[in-house]
Amino acid sequence: MKSTSILFALVLLAQVATAQKDPQVLHASTEQGMFALSLQPSNGEPVIGEYHSWVVHLRDKNNIEVDNAEFLIDGGMAEHGHGLPTQPRVTRYLGDGKYLIEGLLFNMAGSWTLAITVRHNHVIDSTLFNMTINH
Repeated sequence: MKSTSILFALVLLAQVATAQKDPQVLHASTEQGMFALSLQPSNGEPVIGEYHSWVVHLRDKNNIEVDNAEFLIDGGMAEHGHGLPTQPRVTRYLGDGKYLIEGLLFNMAGSWTLAITVRHNHVIDSTLFNMTINH
């Protein structure tokens, strides 16, 4: 009976851990380690040829959520030698270190890179997010 309870608890824990992982959430630290960013689409999986928005969650090196940051967003498809077809930008602060990026469009399937530069309190640092867009 005891081994059954332990097995049930382990299965339940595995299910909870799996449910908490979102494959659409991307994580990266900046090159100099000044910031940590999480990035995810705000309305489900991005669709090729449609404008969509993303939410970036910004924390400093002490894991404190950052407000009043400025962002520069760029990217493209290195394999094809071109940049983004649009100029996405942060349009508003959502609170709790989260910012809304709008105007992002992927015009074809494949491997994309999104480069984000953060400026906060005279500190500038950058990171890259690599993603594959399939549909």
